Amino acid sequence: MPFKWVGSSGIRRLRIDGKHPGKELNISSFDTDFDFIETMGIEIAAGRSFSKEFITDTANYILNEEAVRQLEIENPIGKTFDYGVKGTIVGVMKDFHFSKLKDKIEPAILKIRPAEANYLLARIKSDNINNTIQTITKLSNQYSEGYPVEIHFLEADYEQLYQQERTTETLFGGFTALAIFISCLGLFGLVTHTAETRTKEIGIRKVLGANVAQIVAILSQDFLRLIIIAIVIAMPLSWWGTSRWLENFAYRINITFWIFFLAGGIMIFVALLTIGLQSIRAARANLLNSLRDE
Repeated sequence: MPFKWVGSSGIRRLRIDGKHPGKELNISSFDTDFDFIETMGIEIAAGRSFSKEFITDTANYILNEEAVRQLEIENPIGKTFDYGVKGTIVGVMKDFHFSKLKDKIEPAILKIRPAEANYLLARIKSDNINNTIQTITKLSNQYSEGYPVEIHFLEADYEQLYQQERTTETLFGGFTALAIFISCLGLFGLVTHTAETRTKEIGIRKVLGANVAQIVAILSQDFLRLIIIAIVIAMPLSWWGTSRWLENFAYRINITFWIFFLAGGIMIFVALLTIGLQSIRAARANLLNSLRDE
């Protein structure tokens, strides 16, 4: 399937049904051959795809929905369209991404120009990729006039578009896990130190009838108060930072506060688990010997 993506061709003055002077639009142009739409699985919203049954399709056009919206064309099918060569709009394809998701879908146009194409697109099965590649390479070399054939997978090309985001995700995940681990170590050390300095108090409370749960609650409440204050400070900052990052994407999710409450709840659980383990150990220790020694 010969194919060439010219990309954004800049501002073009486009005429629909011979209107003068026409409307200027920044539009991306795709030089293709027949069956391109079927090979890429592009959906047709109105009209039809290019077909070899129609000889005039070599001068006709297919626009995407965004181009139709920006050109403000009503009932575009069958209208005369001038894009350097006068033709007819035979179809409207549904919008699809041909760039990063950070970018908004721009107006696009398809036209039959096999002589201008410099790529061959093929949809292959995953059963025996190596043999398929060898066959494609052998056939291509017969017509490439000595030029080496370079094969790229579209999935890999799109993967490269989001390499920065994946790297950022890995870094944030790694540093977050490290920060939580270090925080738990520090919290564990503080609880241990507090339990040692309050040995006499814990012993007296046990003598007066305090159970393990009460002692754990006493040791935990001060730390829990500080953790809640930290979460309250961190939540709006996290929401602001996440919202600013998502502004880089034309299509994005909406950040709701329940996500931050869930994250805060998980942090409180992890902190309580860390505090509770050491507090239970301190509460179950035989502290009467310490009181006797004092």
